[in-house]
Amino acid sequence: MGPNSGNLAITIDTTAPAAPGTPDMTTGTDLGVSSSDNITSDSTPNFTMSCTGTDTITLTQGATTIGTGTCAGGTVTITSSSLSDGTYSVTATQTDAAGNVSASSSALSVTISTSVPTISSLTPTGNASGLTGTTNLTAVFSQAVQPMTGTITIKTVSDNATVETIDVTSLQVTGGGTTTITIDPSVTLSLDVAYYVLIDATAFDSTSGVDFAGISLSITWQFTLVSPVTPSSSSTESSGGGGGGGGGGSRKSNEIIISQLPAGNLRGKNWKEESMSNKATPEYESQGPFSTRSGVCSNHSKRVSAVKYADIPDYWFTRYARDTSRLGVFPENDNHLFLPLNTVSTDEFAFILYKLLEPDARDVPEGGYRKAVIGHGVLPIALESKGNERVSREVAIAALMRAFCITSEPSAEVFRDVRMSDTYGTDIYAGAALKVVLGYLFPDDSPTGYFKPNASITRDELATMLVRLVNIMIQR
Repeated sequence: MGPNSGNLAITIDTTAPAAPGTPDMTTGTDLGVSSSDNITSDSTPNFTMSCTGTDTITLTQGATTIGTGTCAGGTVTITSSSLSDGTYSVTATQTDAAGNVSASSSALSVTISTSVPTISSLTPTGNASGLTGTTNLTAVFSQAVQPMTGTITIKTVSDNATVETIDVTSLQVTGGGTTTITIDPSVTLSLDVAYYVLIDATAFDSTSGVDFAGISLSITWQFTLVSPVTPSSSSTESSGGGGGGGGGGSRKSNEIIISQLPAGNLRGKNWKEESMSNKATPEYESQGPFSTRSGVCSNHSKRVSAVKYADIPDYWFTRYARDTSRLGVFPENDNHLFLPLNTVSTDEFAFILYKLLEPDARDVPEGGYRKAVIGHGVLPIALESKGNERVSREVAIAALMRAFCITSEPSAEVFRDVRMSDTYGTDIYAGAALKVVLGYLFPDDSPTGYFKPNASITRDELATMLVRLVNIMIQR
């Protein structure tokens, strides 16, 4: 038997170490609105916590280990494994050299969100009725956002002029930390003027720190505050009308709809036999505000190359704009913009009417376009000195019907704000019978709606009416 070996010192340790400190997301990976709110778009955030000795620290989420590290100098920083979007309860345990495991630390609630905030809805858009020039603008986002740095810019569609530039950190922008941002312009916006809104890409972040892409295109947020409807004195609201003219007048889904009425019996000239050089006086009686109808009816069928407008690549009436451009009657601009929500002045409308009546004329008529078409009995006499006045919807349909000498048996009274006895009532309902006029559905989806006769007509509405009348003329 050999000699005894040396003594072996054995330490029995069954005491679990104290729990480590509560995990804390590091400032560098806490990318939310606050660097201490534990809301981030970083899917592998770092966590730091206090500990003892050189123990092993295990970071867990529920029963899942998401990272480990070795304590050094009383602290440890651990990078989490990848976490999907969601809210987590993160804890830590400490394991000493003997394998004793501590109790779990207090939990830290962590939110991971990497989704990009997008626009859910914008207000106002399209032709907005029932609003004033002091109305607020509202953007609803897919998730809560916070103003960061940058501006919101309001511009006019017609000339891209800046109306107001608003700092997103100013008191004019409210709703930070929610899904709804409200913008309060300090200027009063004009009625019947088309505007668009731009938002810098740096203006808003999600609460987890993901950038909103911004609004950089003029067609994304475009609107016109339409003048309120003022029914004629002979008009009375139908029962259940839902309030005054503006109350039920907004377009459904911001799209124009036509009244679904049976076609009326067409009367008037035989267009295939009419000659532009004939200069025959059409059989169209003088009516109300017009002078006696004189001159030739329009049988305009001229075709020129279609214009591809830059501001309506995917708009509800793009095909009408294309067909209108081929008629060569709408004033063009150098930027190839149709400006669909712009209202139409008397002078611009007079130019269009004259080109319809005299498609081959190259010179400005003596006295100007306005005087010429008033002399033809197509435009109301009252507009002779009002070249800058906006053309109303009722005047537009009456003038176009007279320009083409198209008449029809009027439809039934289907618009809640127009009576047949109104000044332009028969023109409006003749247009309705031909499915030419554009109306607005009532919110309860009833078959009746509003025509809004006194509202200013926009270029998209005018183009649509015009193309439909030309199609009727060609079919004759």
